Amino acid sequence: MKNKKSDIFFQIFLINNYNKMDTLRVLSIQSHVIHGFVGNKAAVFPLQLLGFEVDFLNTVNFSNHLAYKQGATGQKLTKEQAKEIFEGLIANQIDNYDILLTGYCGDPNVMLEVADFYELLKEKNKNLFYLCDTVIGDNGKKYVPEEIIEIYKERIMPLSDFITPNHFEAELLIDSKITTIEEAKEACKMIHEKGPKAIIITGLFLGTYPDHLVLFSSEKITENAHNDNNDEEEYKCFTIKIPKVEGSGYVGTGDLFSALILGYYFKFGKNLSLVAEYAVTVMQTVLKSTYEYNTVDNNKNKNDNDRSVGELRIIQNKNIIENPTVTIEHIPYLENEN
Repeated sequence: MKNKKSDIFFQIFLINNYNKMDTLRVLSIQSHVIHGFVGNKAAVFPLQLLGFEVDFLNTVNFSNHLAYKQGATGQKLTKEQAKEIFEGLIANQIDNYDILLTGYCGDPNVMLEVADFYELLKEKNKNLFYLCDTVIGDNGKKYVPEEIIEIYKERIMPLSDFITPNHFEAELLIDSKITTIEEAKEACKMIHEKGPKAIIITGLFLGTYPDHLVLFSSEKITENAHNDNNDEEEYKCFTIKIPKVEGSGYVGTGDLFSALILGYYFKFGKNLSLVAEYAVTVMQTVLKSTYEYNTVDNNKNKNDNDRSVGELRIIQNKNIIENPTVTIEHIPYLENEN
């Protein structure tokens, strides 16, 4: 168990230093909807609440997300449009970003254009940090063409500092099933070898914990990542067992989670286990709030369509996003039953 007293002192330190930090500039490239909360609509607001200056490029601009009965209308970003926007940022010398965040991109050519732009940004800022939410699919269903998966493997992962795949996506990235904690650790090791220094796999459904989803995290802590004789000193790993929240059909959870991880990572000292605890606690709060809104019938202002597709209650939980607490603690990897 944690030392609660030291944890309190650490949080006081963070609060005292919160406003002293420089404002970091983020470029967020992912989907957008006019109504609802997925992609940039789920990511930008939380990051702004946490004090980041966020520019965003929308890979799609839809009326709503695709869980609505009538589908969605709108447009998709093309390679030419993305390139033109990037050229404008460069020409006006406003491409000085500290962080790149990417999410859903369904066009392989746009994704390659983003990779090219990242390399230009990296030339300008050697300390540029890249968090990639590898949006491929979930629960056995793919959202993107096969070509996107190969681009993630061969082009994007070598550029990324941090990736946040879900269970299904992690399996696709390593071409292997993940059914145990040990296999999750091995999956992370394979991903580390591609480039990312930090990995969080979300939504692991393992038979060992039927009433929970498991988060598994691995962080590379030495430069020598290929010394099998000293494996535990090279990667710091932990899990978080997350109780399942009632309800289903929640959309945008991965987009919100990645934004929270990114925001807390820079605001709270890059202490990855604490960052994950904060993000998980906030996600649980948002999901429970969404479930309650969807099921309690005493609010006359409810939008029945929103309730049917599980639109996240992000705005209503702004206080917990700004001031997270820990209610679910991590378990260091060596304490797990493998």
